[in-house]
Amino acid sequence: MYCILFWLRDVAEAMKQWELDHSKILSNAHILGIERILGVSLELAREFFDVKIPEEYYGFLKDNRAIIEKLKRLCIKRILGPEEMSFIGKLQKHYYIMSLKPGIRYKWVAFQSIFHRWYIRKFFGGH
Repeated sequence: MYCILFWLRDVAEAMKQWELDHSKILSNAHILGIERILGVSLELAREFFDVKIPEEYYGFLKDNRAIIEKLKRLCIKRILGPEEMSFIGKLQKHYYIMSLKPGIRYKWVAFQSIFHRWYIRKFFGGH
């Protein structure tokens, strides 16, 4: 939970202090397939650290408003919620992870990772 806040603080500080090429950031996010991660990062930095989102992102954020809002609500719920997750919380976490990037390949890898972590905990006697 705390690492998310550190990450968002870094995003907020970069937006405040650095001269960033926002069109290049959007282009690179598209090439890497991390547009949703970028969008939710910008929205959460605005929410928690009161930074102004540069105008270059407005069109992108408007076009992806529905999924970014869902991801933002899930993040806020996790940041402000209890440390231990309920079963529903765990389902929401996996929904969040699977929604970060489009494409069936990414979703398949995210889905497989659920069982991989379970197997490792079982193998090493964890809970």
